[in-house]
Amino acid sequence: MNNFINKYLIGIVIGFHITLYFTSIFIFKTNIPWVDDWQWIENLQTNEISTYKWLLKLENIHNHFTVKLILLFSKFYLNFNFQFFSYLSITLLFSSSILLYRNLASQNISIFFISLLLVILFSSKQFPSISQMSNLSWFICFFLIILYYSVFNLEKIKISKIICLIFSPLTLGFGVLLPLYTILLVVIKYNFSKSHLLYFVTSILSLIFAFIIPRLISNEIDSAISYNFFDNLSYIIIFKIIFTFLRY
Repeated sequence: MNNFINKYLIGIVIGFHITLYFTSIFIFKTNIPWVDDWQWIENLQTNEISTYKWLLKLENIHNHFTVKLILLFSKFYLNFNFQFFSYLSITLLFSSSILLYRNLASQNISIFFISLLLVILFSSKQFPSISQMSNLSWFICFFLIILYYSVFNLEKIKISKIICLIFSPLTLGFGVLLPLYTILLVVIKYNFSKSHLLYFVTSILSLIFAFIIPRLISNEIDSAISYNFFDNLSYIIIFKIIFTFLRY
């Protein structure tokens, strides 16, 4: 009975916010790129560099390869329909909330705490992000992190985990933490079984493809080698500690 009530409560929280988001996007339609969006689509109009270089080109420390692929799809098949990105962002947010609920509920965490967390997740501050095409990278990366956490098990080979390791650094700079965490975990455990080795190699290759190759192509190899590692070291350590305690 309690389990039914808990699911009913969560269903109300998630259903209400998702309905509100979809309704708002539908009523207040917008199909105009704004802020960073213009920088993303500029080369698709001017063709100053080739498409493959544009796909791999870094924006500061971010590799938006995944979102740029979706943008190309929108150009050729949806006539640059930017509202499509809003619907996709909401769908990813909805999927992330479901995964987050399932993960926390399986650990017998208070249903009221989970509800509060979901309310925060669906904060009204998400609206500007949802309405901006370039912020789709954040929603994809967040979804991949939650999915990675959901299938976290180095002892078993899972396609979904490999997808997370490959595409997270190809979506947002923050996504680099997934392969870094996996590499550190394999090294610390010093376990190079078949599954561990696969995840280890996949993580290294994803980092190379996401950050080294783009700089090689754009002749920025010096910055690729340094990558401001020491500037971001504390950030990586904090995430590793939080992620470790969340799992264990």
